[in-house]
Formats: sequence, C-alpha cells, structure tokens
Amino acid sequence: MRPGLEASIPERCTSDQSKLLYLMTHRELAHQLKGVPLKCELADHGSISMTATGSLELTNGPGQLPMRLNNLHDDLARMLENYDRRESRGAPSVYVAATHWSLDKLLFVLVQEHYTDVRTHDGGALARNTRGGNTFDYATMQQVLVSEDPSQVGLECLAAADFHLYKSMGLIPPELSRTEVEHRYTSIHGDSQPGAPRLPHELNKSLRGIPGGKAFTPREAVAFANALRADDWAKLTGADRGTYSLKSLPTIGAVANHFERGGAAVHTGWANGGHHFVLSMVAAKGDDIRVNEDDSLRLSPLLREEPKPGLDEKWPHGKSYDPQEHANFWAIAR
Repeated sequence: MRPGLEASIPERCTSDQSKLLYLMTHRELAHQLKGVPLKCELADHGSISMTATGSLELTNGPGQLPMRLNNLHDDLARMLENYDRRESRGAPSVYVAATHWSLDKLLFVLVQEHYTDVRTHDGGALARNTRGGNTFDYATMQQVLVSEDPSQVGLECLAAADFHLYKSMGLIPPELSRTEVEHRYTSIHGDSQPGAPRLPHELNKSLRGIPGGKAFTPREAVAFANALRADDWAKLTGADRGTYSLKSLPTIGAVANHFERGGAAVHTGWANGGHHFVLSMVAAKGDDIRVNEDDSLRLSPLLREEPKPGLDEKWPHGKSYDPQEHANFWAIAR
C-alpha cells in the first residue's frame, strides 16, 4: 500500500515480521499506515499490534490483558534503537530477534540494555537497572538559573531534583536533557501535546524557581509520579506497578537504610533550603559518612570513570556528608 516506506526500513530488518515491527514502533512511519490494523507475532503467543488509532498493544498471549502504549514519543523505538546501536557488531538486529522472544523477555532485555552503559549516565550510583525494579541509572540534568533574561526559561533546582527522582525510578527516560524534559512533561514552553501526563501551567513559576506560583511541593511531586505511571516509559520499565507515596527520611541514617533496602534517589538540599538536589547512595566507613550527590547545578555533567576499589566504587560524585549541605530528606516510594 505504501511502497515508499520500504526505503525507510534499515537493511538489518531482514524478515517481513522485523520490517513490520520497525514500521509500527516508529511513530512517523506508523502514521502513514494509521487506520490499518497490523500485528507482529512474538514467541509464546505474544504479539505487538498497532490499532486503528496508531497506538500500540503489547500482549503476552491469549487471555492476558494488553499493555497499551500511546506511542506519542517513540519510547519503544527508543529502546529498540539503543539496543541495535550497542549490539551492531555481527549480532542480528533486535527487530529480527524480537520475533523469536516472548514479550517478557523482549522488555527485560531492552530495559536492561538501555540502562547498562554507565558511561552515558552520571547519576544513580549503584542502581540495579532491572525491569520492574526501583532503582535506575540516569543522566544528571543541568538546571537554568533564575534570571531576568527572557531566554533563560527552564527548570530550576527544586523541580530538577524531582525529575531526577523520576529518572531514578524508571518513570521517565534516563538520558533526557533538561529541555527535553520540559518539552515532554511541562507546559513551560507552551507546546505540551495532549494524551500524555503533563504538569499544568499553574506550576510554571514554581518549576522555574520564581515566587508567586502554585508550589510544586513534595506531595505534588508524588502525585505527578503516580500520573507518570500512565506514560509509555513507565509501562515499558515496569515502573507503573503499584502506587507511589511520600516517604519522609528524618536523618542521614534513615537515608542510608533507605538505600540498603533498595530505595531510589532521595531529594535533599541545604539545611537553609537555598538549594535542592538528590542523593543516590549513602554509606559509612568508620566515622566517615559518604554520599553520592547528583546536582543539577554542575556546569558540566561528569561521566563515570572505571570502577575504583574502596567506598566510592562506581560513585561518580562521592563526597563527605555535611549536615549543613545534606538535609531535608524525602523520597518517593511504592
């Protein structure tokens, strides 16, 4: 029906089913076939289907409720493409391999692969990166400073810290920059698209660190985490399972216990409330308490070095705990 689409399919998609999967998962290509129901069969009677509206339905097999993706942001394609970029040397394309895997295996492999390259992420410390888990690696976003310059529009430290929490829990893609986060999840730039969870314009001042707007409180942040469960990325990573709630952590010891029990990143900041960021690990060695601090105020994110033995192994931003610099702890838990 659309001969021109053939040229858009990579050579690595060598089978009919792999070509079909490529077309369905890439929104701009799939849009040309909107209204035509398509189905790619997977192993164990699973499948990926495109509905007449252009959304995707992923199912494990007969009798199983499908996972529906709105596919507004190509999230499944993002994972598939990342897999192929990392496995391009001699390995068959994931679009071909996927048709021989069950849906559970496909999603497990895609999620784990997307989060494994720690050199592309500089936050998350000792994250486990498993589908359905609570802790994931993430790239630290750079905030915008409050300024009279009208071109300086974007997330300030408080909201940036909250979005780092979402990244650390698998609720949003880990590599998104600040501007990508703003365009996808906020109305700061006035270009929000319908059909995906968005923060309303009433919060824009608060997100930008400007007094006078509706406050983006911890409870607001938790409420938005629950809204994100309906987004495609959360469904793919398994972060849509369960309800999120606010977890108060009164001491640094409580934070350390939170991480020991597999908790995700913790919102923290200066004792005087002047700056906000997150911690992604706390550990003690004798009298020395060390934290891994992921801060949106850094001028340039640091990439991880090779693991070094000792307390800071795999910690990109380890430093000594200071009660004046590390206080007001809370987390999102499920």
